[in-house]
Amino acid sequence: MRDYTISSMKGEPVWGSLRHMQRDSVDFLETCGALGDIVNYRFVNRRMVGLHHPDLVKDVLLTRHELFVKKGIYSRMNAVFRNGLLTAEGEFWKKQRRIIQPSFTRKNLNTMVAAMSEEAAGFRDELLESADSNQTVDAFEAMLKIALRIITKTMFSNDVSGRHREIAEHIYAINAFLKHRNFSYVPLPTWIPTPSHNRFRHALKSLDSIVMELVRERMQREDPGDDLLGMLLKSTDPETGKRMPMHQVRAEAITIFITGHETTATALSWAYYEMAKAPKLAEELYQTVDAVFGSSVPEFTGEAMKELGCLDNIFYESIRMHPPIYVTYRQAAKDVTLGGVRIRRGDTVHISPLIANYDTRYWNEPESFNPQRFKGGAEGDDKFVFFPFGVGPRSCIGSHFALLEARIIMTTLAQALKFELVDPHFVAKPEPLVTLKPRSPLPMRVRRR
Repeated sequence: MRDYTISSMKGEPVWGSLRHMQRDSVDFLETCGALGDIVNYRFVNRRMVGLHHPDLVKDVLLTRHELFVKKGIYSRMNAVFRNGLLTAEGEFWKKQRRIIQPSFTRKNLNTMVAAMSEEAAGFRDELLESADSNQTVDAFEAMLKIALRIITKTMFSNDVSGRHREIAEHIYAINAFLKHRNFSYVPLPTWIPTPSHNRFRHALKSLDSIVMELVRERMQREDPGDDLLGMLLKSTDPETGKRMPMHQVRAEAITIFITGHETTATALSWAYYEMAKAPKLAEELYQTVDAVFGSSVPEFTGEAMKELGCLDNIFYESIRMHPPIYVTYRQAAKDVTLGGVRIRRGDTVHISPLIANYDTRYWNEPESFNPQRFKGGAEGDDKFVFFPFGVGPRSCIGSHFALLEARIIMTTLAQALKFELVDPHFVAKPEPLVTLKPRSPLPMRVRRR
């Protein structure tokens, strides 16, 4: 058996490490990660175990994944996702994954390239107007806007045209609710009429109304369409041939819609922040895009994508340094031994890409932004060291969608403009909520190239 470093984090007498996590979860995770491969701690009376070695990551997410389930924090999310793919478990999850997976193949996603490109081009033109008027933009809000437009267009085609602002407000309220609920030791029932609960219920009811109206209307069509909603409605279980009931289509549509844009927006905002700090690396991207496409409208074929390796390297290095999903939790379904440590049924383990991505055993100078580390698989080649989209059976079903979206946005913008920090000495700090977003706005100016 491999020898792992095993230690414990004492924490406060009553709270254990809970208040440390609530105050600053990045600092907590970094402190925990520095203590060894396996770290015991507690949140009040709940035993928690941090796992910081790739072999242990493999055990939990792949080899023995059925022994580690999505309970606890994920159960709290069911108020929103209602047993959608993110929070479902067991045989029901397996069935849903089997049904939905074909919708996210590269072949199906290629049908969405035109919609993504159209939205990216419109976004580029808006940014060029900001450049001409010397306006300051918040890079995170800008990326959130385009990511929301793309997920709306690819999910619902033009059926919600003109309702982007309304939808964005509903999603903001839902995310605010999830952030608060996920960091509460004992969350209050949502029926208690607190101001935050009232805002959440109104937002969820409104978003539900929009989605269910579209689902009912599409179900009456002979062909429900080729966007993501249409694909969900046409999806069948390969074993039974049955389609999803309407309430489950709603659950999966809401899950994809909410989770499918904020993580990408977060990743892109950090990428533009890092490029603004390293203009020579950004210039390499511009030159590559110019060499591949010139001034013509990009055609995102597989062959063209192969020539944009520096774009992928920048994106991967950005999400290495700033992983949008920075920690993952699992609960032991039964007693199990990991690395010589007994994990009892009901104990919670955490796995953190934020810790793995800065581990000096696997990364050379991890504090430095160096996209070249991904060139030729020199680093980041072990999927249990670098796992931005998860790994194993419950890896992110939308990873190809996110990568395609990022490539299209970054290429389209690179042809015409660049971002510059208003203050070259500005240092962005992360805010660890549902995703690892920037704590404050990222003030930038857009310049024509």
